[in-house]
Amino acid sequence: MANRTSTQNLRKRVRYHYRGNAAGPTLRLTLGCMLGLELRRVGSGKRMTFGKAGETTLSQLIDQAVTRPGRG
Repeated sequence: MANRTSTQNLRKRVRYHYRGNAAGPTLRLTLGCMLGLELRRVGSGKRMTFGKAGETTLSQLIDQAVTRPGRG
């Protein structure tokens, strides 16, 4: 594996996981599945999402973990 320096800082990476849907960040997809949120296909069938309610729940949980670590 090549040694590469990330062009993103921690804040940008957390923001990327906080926003968006399950189609992008692996962390978001993994957490949602571990929490038992229903994953479904949208659009052409390639993009995955937890639906509006699931994505909102996931965003709230990530927000709590980031803003109040250890108090979840």
